[in-house]
Amino acid sequence: MSYKKFKGKRPFDRDRGRRTGPPRLRVKWIEVTPRDKILPNLNTGKVYLEFDVLKDFYIIIKSGELKLEYDENLEQKIIDLPIEKIFDLAPLIDTTNIDEHFRIKNQLAIPGSSLKGTFRSRLELSFLARDLMPSCFITRSGGNIRSAGWRHLKVYKYDNNDIPERQQCRDASHACFVCNIFGTMGLKSKLAISDAILENSSSIIKDLRVRHGISHEEVINPGSKFKFDIYFENMSDTELGALFYVMNLSNENPILIGSHRYALQQSNGEKVKFGQGRIKTAKIELYKNIFDVINEDPQVFIKKCVEQFNQNYRGMIRELREWEVLPC
Repeated sequence: MSYKKFKGKRPFDRDRGRRTGPPRLRVKWIEVTPRDKILPNLNTGKVYLEFDVLKDFYIIIKSGELKLEYDENLEQKIIDLPIEKIFDLAPLIDTTNIDEHFRIKNQLAIPGSSLKGTFRSRLELSFLARDLMPSCFITRSGGNIRSAGWRHLKVYKYDNNDIPERQQCRDASHACFVCNIFGTMGLKSKLAISDAILENSSSIIKDLRVRHGISHEEVINPGSKFKFDIYFENMSDTELGALFYVMNLSNENPILIGSHRYALQQSNGEKVKFGQGRIKTAKIELYKNIFDVINEDPQVFIKKCVEQFNQNYRGMIRELREWEVLPC
C-alpha cells in the first residue's frame, strides 16, 4: 500500500485573517478501494447485532419533533365556561411540549446514521496523536473548545490536554484509512448501517432539569434491546478489525450514544444516567457470490480481524474508556 504525505499547515483563523495555533498533524493518504465492483480477495457480507441498554441508564436520540400534550376535555370545558370568563382561558389550558425519541415507521429506534457517526468518531480518536496519522479529524479552528464541549474534551483529550488539529481529507483522491471505510466527499462508504429497532421494553417521559428550566423528554428504559445490522463491502480483515474494535465487540465494554451521555441529569430530585449500552454479535455472514453464503463463527472471526488491526497499527492506537472518565 502506498502513501502520500504533505506538510502540516496551521489552522486558519477567520477572525484574525491568518493562520494561528499549532500546526495540524499530517495524515496518510492511501489508495482507495474501487467502489464499482466486488473484489473476491476482500470481505463482503453482513453482521447481525444487538444493542443492550445498560442497567440504570436511559437512552434518548431526539427526533427533532415536539409532541404537544393537552387536556382531552379542553373543548367541553370551554363550552361549559361562563360567558364572563370566556376571555380568560389561560387557567384551562395546560399543555406540555415533549421531545420525542426518534422513530422509524412508528417504531422506537436509534438511527443508523447516529451509530455510524459514533463508530467513526471513536475510530478517528483511537489513533495516537503523531506527526503522521492514519486518520483525519475535524475540530474547531485553533483547537478551541466551546464551553458546552468541555466534557467531550475531558473524555477524548490527548496527553497535551487538547484534541489537536489534523489535516483533512478533501476528496476521493485524498482519503485516509478511516475515510476509505466510512466515506468522504466523492467517495462512497463501504458500510450500510441499518436503524436499530427497539425489540422490547418501551419509553417513558422524564422531566429533566436543564439550564433553561425543565425539559420533558421521551426516553428508552434501562435494559431495553435494539437489533440492527451492518452490510459491508470490499473490506479487508484490518478494516473490519478496526470496525469491530471501536464497537467493543472483542470485549464487553460499553459505548456511549445519544443525548446527555457526558453528564448526569436531574429528574424529580434524583440523578439520572444516560447513553451507555453494549453491542453483541448475533451472526456474521460472508458473501462469496449470490448463491454462496458462509456463516462465520462470530467470536473467531472478530478475534482474527481485531488482531490483524492491532498488528498493522501497533503503537498507533489508544484504548478509549469513556465510561471511566464520566461521573457515575
